Amino acid sequence: MAKHDNIVRKTKDEEDSEAETSSSGIDRVAELTLQGASFIFFAAFASIYFQIPGLYGPNGLLPVDELIPQKAELDPRAFWEDPNLFIFSNRFGFTVTEFMEVLSLLGMVISGTMSFLKSARNASGFILLYVFYLSIYRVGQTFMHFQWDIMLLEFGVLCVLLSISPKQGIFLCRWLLLRLLFHSGYKKLESGCPTWWGLTALDWHFESQCIPTPLAYYAHHLPKIFLKLSVLLTYISQMGIVLLVLSPSRRLRIFSGWVHILHQIGILATGNYNFFNLLTILLGFTCFDDKHLGRGKQKKEGSGKCSRIFAALFEIAQLSALAYGISKCIFIDSDGDMGLLETAEDQSKLKAVRDLVLLPSTLVGFLLLVFSIKLTRKDLLALPFSLLIFTASLKHFYDIDRDLQQKLNDQLKPFPQIADLDERFELTHSYGLFRRMTGVGGRPEVVVEVEVDNDYFELEFPYKPTSLERSCPWCFPHQPRLDWQMWFAALAPRIEYDPWLITLAIRLLQDSTDVQDLFHNYGRRVDYKKFIHLRKVTAVRMFKYKYHYTDPEKSKNIWKRSEKTVHLGRITLKNEGLLGFIEKQNLHIKNYRIDPTLHGIRSYMKRFAPEKFIWTCFATFLCLCYWI
Repeated sequence: MAKHDNIVRKTKDEEDSEAETSSSGIDRVAELTLQGASFIFFAAFASIYFQIPGLYGPNGLLPVDELIPQKAELDPRAFWEDPNLFIFSNRFGFTVTEFMEVLSLLGMVISGTMSFLKSARNASGFILLYVFYLSIYRVGQTFMHFQWDIMLLEFGVLCVLLSISPKQGIFLCRWLLLRLLFHSGYKKLESGCPTWWGLTALDWHFESQCIPTPLAYYAHHLPKIFLKLSVLLTYISQMGIVLLVLSPSRRLRIFSGWVHILHQIGILATGNYNFFNLLTILLGFTCFDDKHLGRGKQKKEGSGKCSRIFAALFEIAQLSALAYGISKCIFIDSDGDMGLLETAEDQSKLKAVRDLVLLPSTLVGFLLLVFSIKLTRKDLLALPFSLLIFTASLKHFYDIDRDLQQKLNDQLKPFPQIADLDERFELTHSYGLFRRMTGVGGRPEVVVEVEVDNDYFELEFPYKPTSLERSCPWCFPHQPRLDWQMWFAALAPRIEYDPWLITLAIRLLQDSTDVQDLFHNYGRRVDYKKFIHLRKVTAVRMFKYKYHYTDPEKSKNIWKRSEKTVHLGRITLKNEGLLGFIEKQNLHIKNYRIDPTLHGIRSYMKRFAPEKFIWTCFATFLCLCYWI
């Protein structure tokens, strides 16, 4: 009898556990989303690890060892007030730079393990990954100020919730996708950029983006009508189809997810955007369910014929409303010409679309969040955090309507903790990619020249354009942050806007081996490597050019350039003003000691190209997934 009671009790416990983990057909989607997040976190940590000495080391571009005030004790309250593990670097026996390497390596180990070991993909693991990356982001300064960095932090928080309550986590992932894409589409038009309004943005985008892929050269020469249509489809995707991620119809959600995934694959094929495309693809994946993946029980959508007819009519109504809205915003002539029915000067229809989206989406989103809640321990545990993230995100979602945003701020004044936690822990953010098309009329590019034995050499960056005959290589999901920041520096009218460029020139004159490594794509030859270890750089200067893709029928080169202007005049270490700058900023070359274990690991890792290392690890993890 006692044995029978134990069996009954065990069965009831198992049923309770299953009830807590059941997520109405999204368990497999949630599991794969967490696994994909592990891969992305690995890429992010590995990418920054390869660049830490050159960017942040004592002889790097932005030294951080003396930047972060240190705490003598491991006080949790200090971290709560300033969420940054580097305030405890010295307490752990490391410099800030060494501790950056430690956290990056730990992040790689944890995320790598989570990518192939299901039992490791839990809330604790994602909390560690989030805290590690948040700390690196906090000290990263200029080289970490990218939207995908803050987006990864927000996604990391959602992964914590996803591992506790799959339904709440999946909803917030879809909510993030809606905010990201709708804002990206809306802000393109809100900016008044003539190329976005005239559907000519892709005439310039492929050659002017930060690091094009080899395929971008061919995409640039596609027929103009195809490029125009692509811009139009981008608007339809980002400002129309994205709304379907909140649709009650699973078929429309799945349709929306596939549209965004295919769109991101197209972007990924022509541009190196590190892990951003993979992250957005993963958000699109959350629009699916287990039935669509061919996993789990095949649940019936309706109980009878009437239910199925009603569901079909509801889907038709949603698609008809979407099609009607699109037809009121665009035109297509009989001769094939197309465009927007509104102008950049008169944005009344654009604002009407905004008003039709913001509050209704908020209401639908709130209802979906409420209905996703089950009275289980895990759901009730996750609920306060889900409500916090959803509420905090509204401030950023409403930043395209200042009046509505102000009303929200007034309503939230009695709850200052929401804004405080959101800002302190980087929980949610506002997004909006490519608000204005850069490089219209030519891609601005800063070319660095070094003087060696009275001869000048152009430094060949590993990824960004310099040589006219070389196309940019594939490098995603690695982000070469110096190459990226050089693109932003070229957009600035004067070098004063980017003081780190002066530091780059100084480090080249000082023969900083840490900075030199940023020019070595281990395994790919660049001109800089041929002489930097053999002869002394005596002077540095920088010029700005306008780069254009060549016509494949007229030239064998990939690029042509013109409009040469001086961006930085010739400087040497004999310049008194420069020596004063070095003294003031404490940029003297330092003989620093690094932990022997960390030094050994870095010496081994130097033999790999970052992107090849990441993809090799990805392949290894996938093999382990199969065998374990």
